[in-house]
Amino acid sequence: MSADGPSDAETEVFLRDLQFLIATDEQVQDDFSHLCELLEDSGASEVESTPSEAPTDAGMDLSGLALVQQAPPSPYTTSSEPSAASKDTSLPRVGARNRFQYRQRQELKALREQVQVLKSQLAAEASTRKTAVSRKREASPWEMAARDELLERNRAVAENKHLKDAVEEQSTFVEQMKKMLMKKPRLMAASIDPTSEAWQEYKLAATTSLRVASIHAIADRQFRRLQNAFIQAGLFQSPALRIADAAPRVQGDGTILMEFKRRFTLPVPLHVGGPAAWRVMQSYAPVCTDAHYTTEDIDSRTVYQTFSQHVRGLDLHSNAIRKYYPADTRHVIVWRNVLEDALLPHMSRGSVNNEWGWMVGEPVAENKSITSLTFLIQVLLDTPKDYNQEATLAEINHAIARFGFLQLGQEGEDTSVEVNSPVTAAFMGNGKRFELALKTGLTNAIEEYHRALSTAKE
Repeated sequence: MSADGPSDAETEVFLRDLQFLIATDEQVQDDFSHLCELLEDSGASEVESTPSEAPTDAGMDLSGLALVQQAPPSPYTTSSEPSAASKDTSLPRVGARNRFQYRQRQELKALREQVQVLKSQLAAEASTRKTAVSRKREASPWEMAARDELLERNRAVAENKHLKDAVEEQSTFVEQMKKMLMKKPRLMAASIDPTSEAWQEYKLAATTSLRVASIHAIADRQFRRLQNAFIQAGLFQSPALRIADAAPRVQGDGTILMEFKRRFTLPVPLHVGGPAAWRVMQSYAPVCTDAHYTTEDIDSRTVYQTFSQHVRGLDLHSNAIRKYYPADTRHVIVWRNVLEDALLPHMSRGSVNNEWGWMVGEPVAENKSITSLTFLIQVLLDTPKDYNQEATLAEINHAIARFGFLQLGQEGEDTSVEVNSPVTAAFMGNGKRFELALKTGLTNAIEEYHRALSTAKE
């Protein structure tokens, strides 16, 4: 606290905590008021029975047989003349017992006044907070999104600072260990994870507890990035009900990011469409040549799926974490591919699919019995430093056209469009198979829902 007084933040915290110190029980308030009235009544009766003249110096009160003396001057008084307040609250010229009761009455009176003042301040503070909450509820979706983005930005800045500090600390430690173990090269060759934040680089440990914790941490961070990704992709608060778009994009560092956007509606309410989409993703098992697929259920709303395929002498890996976030107003499914898995060391010898995405299910504003599903999928290509950018972009566009990602409803492949890269063709082919499996699962859920409605009406 500064010399000039408490800050606004300190005052707000004090007022917020003060409400727990003031009694809210009406019976306690009534008892307190009754006590004050009794003391006031007793004080009035004692004043009436007090002689009109009393000694001012120390002496003996014959009626009370109590030693009476003048009150000593207050140590806090700085003025040579007493103030008006001190005149009003000066002690009566009566016995020590009466003076003690009088002082009690004055203290109780002052406390009652303080309680009333603090109650008024608390009421004003509560009204201010209520107004702020009301304004927040009335805020537009874009204003709320801006607040969320500011919060996420601050979180990212803090996380970045933490990582930089950790890197600097680990670098110092590594240098010290190198100097110490320079004569023991075999120990230096041991593979040791120097940090517990490996999940931030999408790496999974072999230990079960660390593995599960990393899976949830990766999925939850992906969920927090949903809003910003939808804003950047132009999907946030978009009124369009049907979207089918796919295109590669060259980023600032020269890498290529493929982005797929799809939106369509289902003639079922959200509580039917959302779980149906999750069931497909949870149990999806592609059927293709030379492929191996596994699913590990972390819990009822989280799975870890591994996919590997051998294509022209090269092993392809696409291991994804998927997590389901159902809520009253929307259902969200996120997924993020793992780049390294301690239980699958051979991943480093193949091509790893670096993909992440989101699915958002929301009821249509005009008709709550219809669900809108929006998909945003992003894939970062693993390109060499000296790659031909123009040829790579053309190859990606050919693959997008071959597998029909520019329109909704294309069932198979357009074999007239050639794709020279076997890796691109394999990964996009797997994505197309997933799209068809999702369509089949949603169609079955829609038919089952309407069949149940028809049976209920009969």
